[in-house]
Amino acid sequence: MLKTPILDIKNLNIEYKNSPKALIQNLNLAINEGEILGLVGESGSGKSLTSQAILGLLNKINFKLSGEINFCNNNLLNFSNDELTKIRGRKIGYIPQDPLTSLNPLYTIGFQMAEAIRSHKLVSNQESKEIALKALKEVHLNNVEDIFDKYPHELSGGMKQRIIIAIALSLEPKLLIADEATTALDVTIQAQVLKLITQVNKLKNLSIIFITHDLSIVQGICHKVAVIYSGQIVELASTGEFFKNPRHPYSIGLINSIPNPKIKQLTPIKGRPISLDTIINGCRFNTRCNLAYEKCFISDPPLINIGKDYKVKCYAVTNKIEED
Repeated sequence: MLKTPILDIKNLNIEYKNSPKALIQNLNLAINEGEILGLVGESGSGKSLTSQAILGLLNKINFKLSGEINFCNNNLLNFSNDELTKIRGRKIGYIPQDPLTSLNPLYTIGFQMAEAIRSHKLVSNQESKEIALKALKEVHLNNVEDIFDKYPHELSGGMKQRIIIAIALSLEPKLLIADEATTALDVTIQAQVLKLITQVNKLKNLSIIFITHDLSIVQGICHKVAVIYSGQIVELASTGEFFKNPRHPYSIGLINSIPNPKIKQLTPIKGRPISLDTIINGCRFNTRCNLAYEKCFISDPPLINIGKDYKVKCYAVTNKIEED
C-alpha cells in the first residue's frame, strides 16, 4: 500500500512579480511520515526560498507562487495569512538558518518558550512552563529550571541551539524544517545536534526537511536526498543509492568536493553558480558541465525516472541509459 506523503509539492513556481524569470521552477518534492529528506545545494540555489514558501513566509505583494504545496492533503497556497499562522510552528516547526541570533536577548528563555506555546495552545502559564521544561529535557539539557530563568547571553551556542530545537518540538509539529541548522556550530556540538535530530525523528516519527550544503551530514542522517541547482531539482534518490552511484554532473561535483584523506587534491566544480533570476537557454548547469553537448544549450531537460524512486534531470545521463 502506497503511503500518502505528509508534504507533497507539485510544480511549484516562485517568481518576483513583474519579472520574466521564475526563481523556483516546476519543483516537485514529497516527504513521507517519519522520513528525513536532505535538500542539498550551493548557497543561492533556492533551498531557503523553498522552505519559506512551505512556511508561507513569502510576501505575496512581491512574490507570485503557483503550483501546489500540499500539507496533510491541503494546498497551503490556498490558505490565508491567518490560516498559515495557525499552522506555522504548531504543525510545521522551523529551525532557522541562524538559530543563535533567533532568541530575543531582552527576555528569558522561559518567557520566550512559554509565549510561543501559549500562542498556539490554550494553556495556562503554569501549563506552558511545564510543557517548556519537558521540551528542554527532551533535548538533553540539564538543570532545566535554571535554564528556564536565564537570558540567551548566559548560555553557550550549543545550548541555545538545543533551545531553538526545544521550542520547535514543544508544539509537537508533524513536519520540521531545519535550515542550515548546524552551520554556526563547532564539530563537537554539531555532532550532538545531529544525533538529537535523528533521535527525535525515531522517537516521534517526525518528518524532517534538513536543508544543507554539506553532503557528509546528509549521508549520515537522511533517508532521501534532493539536489537543487538554480531553483530546480536535478536529482532525487534514496541516500544509499545516491552516494553509491550519483548521476547528475552537479551531484558528482558536490561529492568530489567533500574532503577525503585518501584524495590529495579535491576536484572543484568549474565556474560559478548562476543567480536564480538569470535567464539562460537550455540546462541551467550547461556552462559548468563536462558532459554538456549541443542539446543541453537548446532545451531544458525534464526530471525523469531512471529507476525505482530515482529521478535525474540530465540529457547526458538519460541518453546513456537509453543507449545501454
